[in-house]
Amino acid sequence: MKLKKFLLVSFFSLSVLWTFNSHASELDENVRNRTSEVSEKEKLFSEELDFAKKAVVKFYKNKDLGENNELDSYFSKDVLKLINYKVMYNNYKDKELNISYSKYNVVVKPVETEKWIKKGNSFSFNLQVITKFYYPQSDVESENSVVLEFTVTKDRDGKLIITRCYQGLYSEVDELKYYDLLSKNADVDKWLSSNFEESKEYIEKSKNDREEDYRQYKSEKGCKDESVERYSSFDRQYITDWARNNFYKRYPSSSSSYVPYYDFSTISDSYDCTNFVSHALLAGGFSMNDYGYSGIQGSNQWYYTNIL
Repeated sequence: MKLKKFLLVSFFSLSVLWTFNSHASELDENVRNRTSEVSEKEKLFSEELDFAKKAVVKFYKNKDLGENNELDSYFSKDVLKLINYKVMYNNYKDKELNISYSKYNVVVKPVETEKWIKKGNSFSFNLQVITKFYYPQSDVESENSVVLEFTVTKDRDGKLIITRCYQGLYSEVDELKYYDLLSKNADVDKWLSSNFEESKEYIEKSKNDREEDYRQYKSEKGCKDESVERYSSFDRQYITDWARNNFYKRYPSSSSSYVPYYDFSTISDSYDCTNFVSHALLAGGFSMNDYGYSGIQGSNQWYYTNIL
């Protein structure tokens, strides 16, 4: 009887293991096929991909480092207007707000291959652009990431040109509207100029707000030494620890006993990015200005206590 039970259990175990191994093998095969498909696409359009990657690196170094790399041979006339606008905007912003970067690096990766399309002499694909850098007087590496949609066209002579470069999120300008205006033969130069003037006003306001915050901080701390770092008294480790302990939670814990963490899941299509960062700052010792308003009111109400 014991022998029968042993054989039965052994047979069952082997069946389970065989099923699991078969399923794992299928998954491995799917991954291999997927990787092979991506690799084949990259090989097939390697010329266009390499061309776009080179253009992106030059463009980003112009935009973030103020370099003067030649871009005319990469972008069509209409796309170049948008690219030059973004370079101009960022150069102006960084100068006015005294922003600079060190150990700057650009990494460009092909992504979302299922969206890649070949139509005639044009090839449309997506690239992820990752910039890594250090801010002055910081020993922590920062990183930004965006996805750009490209269309690269080859003419009869085999020359490549980027006829579309679109950034849907976090762009300096409404790029969807820009391309829509182009399709209607509207005056995009006038529109971009108007956008830049509005942006200058916004940057000036940001600059004034930052200087006012700094003056207020020095006044509260009784600081008279201009060389003292603005945030030297805040504990970066506490900020980091709280963020790492709560970023994956559906309901993050409050970083302060007197500030509840508002539940944004009760609001449709809402995100609590500002709320999360505010609590991280509170954990690091930032002082809180609370006048009992709902939501964020002006520059002094920088976290959510309630929405009503």
